[in-house]
Amino acid sequence: MSGIDISTIELGGGYNRKLPHKKVSLTIHEANGGFIVEVEYAMKENDLYIVSEDRDLGQEIGKIITHSILQKHESANSKTSR
Repeated sequence: MSGIDISTIELGGGYNRKLPHKKVSLTIHEANGGFIVEVEYAMKENDLYIVSEDRDLGQEIGKIITHSILQKHESANSKTSR
């Protein structure tokens, strides 16, 4: 899975918000005992997440994407408030 465009995301209740980054790519690597999920952003270092084999990979990817979006959004807000 790669090249997922999340420049706009719709959150519950019809709330639509533009996000500060335009594109994220996910690469899933099979590893002993689970998976490594690599999150790549344009012009930023990659983030790595480990998902053990006893976890639901789909649910964990959803959590990873949510975490990444919130982390990047907070970072963009802290830069604009300075």
